Amino acid sequence: MNWRPFANCKEKSFGRGVVFRFPAKAPFEKIVDFMIIEEHDSPTFYKLICSSGHHAGQTELVFPAEAKHETGAVSVAWLKKIGKLGFTPSAKLKPSVTWTAIHRATA
Repeated sequence: MNWRPFANCKEKSFGRGVVFRFPAKAPFEKIVDFMIIEEHDSPTFYKLICSSGHHAGQTELVFPAEAKHETGAVSVAWLKKIGKLGFTPSAKLKPSVTWTAIHRATA
């Protein structure tokens, strides 16, 4: 994968297949990966799952309507905003320490 700092992200929105890697604490491993996947019951049609370690496959966040970008994908600006607050008690998406891998799914 081609990893780059989330803080340097130039994209306006992310769709399925985007992976975030960042340091975490228990109950996660020291390094954790989260991935955006499709979720048709979500207002944005996307959710965030843990894609590594013991919690792989577990839903971490169903994106709310305010996370939706005008393109229909997840807003990067919204992600940066909530990342400062943290979206789970023990894993925080901090742009300064988070790495993003963008790999577009192809048909």
